[in-house]
Amino acid sequence: MKQLTSLIITLCLSVMASHAASTVTRIEPANWYAGMKNPTLQLMLTGNGIREASVSTDYPGVTIDSLVRLDSPNYLLVYLNLSGAQPGEMQLRITFPKGSRGKSTTIRYPLKKREKAGEERIGFSNKDVLYMLMPDRFAQGQPERTAKGKKSGGVVMKTKYAVDRSQPSLRHGGNLEGIRQHLDYFCDLGVTALWLTPVLENDSPDHNGSSTYHGYATTDYYKVDPRFGTNDEYRRLCDEAHQKGLKVVMDMIFNHCGMEHPWLSDLPSHDWLNAPEWLSAPKEAPATTAEGQSTTYAGGINKLYLQTNYKLSTVMDPYASRIDLRETVDGWFVPSMPDLNQRNTHVMRYLIQNSIWWIETIGIDGIRMDTYPYADATGMASWMKELNEEYPNFNVVGESWVTEPAFTAALQKDSRITPQYMMSSPLSSSPLPSSPLPASPKGEETGTAGNPGYSGKTGNSGLYGNPSTPATAPCVSAPCSTATAPCGSAPCSAAAVPCSSAPCSAAAVPCGSLLSKASQVPSAPQGKPNTYLNTVMDFTFFDRLNTAKHEETGQWGGGMNRVYNTFVYDYLYPNPRSVLAFLDNHDTDRFLGDGKDSLMLKQGLALLLTINRIPQIYYGTEIMMNGTKAITDGNVRQDFPGGFPGDTRNAFTKEGRTSEENNMFNWLSAILHWRQTNTTVTEGRQTQFLPYEGVYVIAHTPACPAAAKCPAAATCPAAATCPAAATCSAAATCPAATVPCGSPQGNPGKPSIPGTPNNPHHPSPSVLLILNGTDKPQTFHADRYRELWPAAASSAPASTASATASTAEASTATAPASCTAAPAPISAREVTSGRSYDITQDIKLSPRQTLLLEF
Repeated sequence: MKQLTSLIITLCLSVMASHAASTVTRIEPANWYAGMKNPTLQLMLTGNGIREASVSTDYPGVTIDSLVRLDSPNYLLVYLNLSGAQPGEMQLRITFPKGSRGKSTTIRYPLKKREKAGEERIGFSNKDVLYMLMPDRFAQGQPERTAKGKKSGGVVMKTKYAVDRSQPSLRHGGNLEGIRQHLDYFCDLGVTALWLTPVLENDSPDHNGSSTYHGYATTDYYKVDPRFGTNDEYRRLCDEAHQKGLKVVMDMIFNHCGMEHPWLSDLPSHDWLNAPEWLSAPKEAPATTAEGQSTTYAGGINKLYLQTNYKLSTVMDPYASRIDLRETVDGWFVPSMPDLNQRNTHVMRYLIQNSIWWIETIGIDGIRMDTYPYADATGMASWMKELNEEYPNFNVVGESWVTEPAFTAALQKDSRITPQYMMSSPLSSSPLPSSPLPASPKGEETGTAGNPGYSGKTGNSGLYGNPSTPATAPCVSAPCSTATAPCGSAPCSAAAVPCSSAPCSAAAVPCGSLLSKASQVPSAPQGKPNTYLNTVMDFTFFDRLNTAKHEETGQWGGGMNRVYNTFVYDYLYPNPRSVLAFLDNHDTDRFLGDGKDSLMLKQGLALLLTINRIPQIYYGTEIMMNGTKAITDGNVRQDFPGGFPGDTRNAFTKEGRTSEENNMFNWLSAILHWRQTNTTVTEGRQTQFLPYEGVYVIAHTPACPAAAKCPAAATCPAAATCPAAATCSAAATCPAATVPCGSPQGNPGKPSIPGTPNNPHHPSPSVLLILNGTDKPQTFHADRYRELWPAAASSAPASTASATASTAEASTATAPASCTAAPAPISAREVTSGRSYDITQDIKLSPRQTLLLEF
């Protein structure tokens, strides 16, 4: 395999003068690609005194648009225009002014050829089933990676860490090679996409039994954590997954990084982070939460520290106070995860390019964006807009832990209800009162020893064309309050900060305004507000189902009524089929809790895999792994049995699983493989029925085919003899004499073939999900659901395997087919057992029974 450019690069420098070394120590990204739709490339050069340098190139088709000199003397941003560039090696000449200590050099920078056009990169969709796993907890393919010290072949990091599988919050040693070695397992199970929690470097120290094994404290945005593997191994995993028909989804975090990221010892600019003031002040106390639980941050905090309130409602609230909104968006997730400022255009450009680089370099098929609403909405919209333009068939899902469907729907692309103020609500970095530390709902605690390298100096603010200015009131048309002096002259109050430009005189906003500098904010899309986010996460479904599983389904509420009501609000979504649903994940209790209720789990999975959603399964669910977060998040992130040396059993194999685990694995695998072939579930029309006597029913029928594909009139009952329902719902596209679109029967007189559509023009059979949402036997009353099949049905006899129809009932059901007579039997195949049921007859259901029927 062709070696990828190392991300901690040893730059190939040719010295123009007789000097021994270059002052450029790092370039991000280390390479780029010719032929991108957006020709702009931001290069972040790092090195001692690099801010003073100038940069030039004579590479054909490349021009240097601008140099941005930040607060720190050790960074220089170079903006290139590659609109006419071809693949090759570009030379960048770095020149320092006379009298400076810098050494002029030439850097050879690779512009690579893209492997495929952006349109050819196909993301995940509702046709896929995502399997979410944590690399540290899934499987270990190279035990030597976890050994301590170079002598034993282990990985040596800058900070100390331990590998101890007996401790739920320390590293356990899983890696990318372990995942690669089990690709066949995913295929046997039947999932089609892998979502790995973050794999980028998290070089943070352990503290009090906690670590960043979860991967959400990035310390290098261009490098796989060496304990997981290398960039080349990540590429190999992705390539081999593709060969087996599996997609790979990468977990990214734009909201925050890790405290040990190099930026924290030398901030590029004072506004690179949100609310950084506390870093340079003396620490007064260790970080604690409202519940008194330690966040494991050893460095301590002070009164200037701004903690997020985790209350995402403020993002949508038209009446939100500025302090509440600022705490939500600008507050830090935990003290050891610095909050990045997406209103800084250079920060946002860095992050946008990083996501594109991983798509092009590794070939990932999708992105899951962590803590999506905690970041600036306008900045995130600019990211999504660019990705959609470059990769129109790619997909991104944003995590938004809110259980109200209106909130989630407002975040989806092309939503009718996205509020304008959400996309244009700038915030200030001026100090506001601090607040107690609430408990993190996600459990991304980290260990750290503080931040001794941060001096608190912000460099020469405003010099060298520095665009990073105090995020306070710019000069706009609104006049100042007559009670205060104009912005830019003198501080109007203790809380006010002077305008960054010349005195605004009368044409200034009131002093102390929380508006940000206009040039800092990425341009919001013009016209109607749009997030451009294709897929959102359905925490509503997760919340309602996890409540319903403990309840009886009554006539007026409780149980499956909660799930029914969830889908009532699908009219809010521009595209319900592009909403990601799940039963549990790494941040929640497992669906089984501390129990092993297989009936409850089957109902949840059957719903998940048949509703108008993109389904996501959490690793180990197929073998009934359980656990809660009562003590620590590590209890819901346990090791997969058999994935590590020394495991007493191997649940990756049939022989290594218990009888109960095999039953669940086989049941789920049957549905997953069936789902890959039944397009009605992913493309057809969903119909749900109010829970009746404790029974909840959801049906899927194929969409009406085009007129040219409709069956001939001679093969179907005449429309004149049938009720209106027997004609196609779209009369303009189908002959009037055809059966309803999605009808289970084709030609009269032909027997129904279980699992196979009689009409070859139908994409796949119809689907019927029947759930008994009670702990008592119930009945599926067939007459309530007759709208799903026409009165003139096949005259085939009822299956003798039907669990419901008695001999007498079956003989009655074989009456001649007509539109006025009782429907003839319709044989439906139960997907997991192969058993046949006549769905025109009542079906007796055992407590909590699940039937997934295809007809």
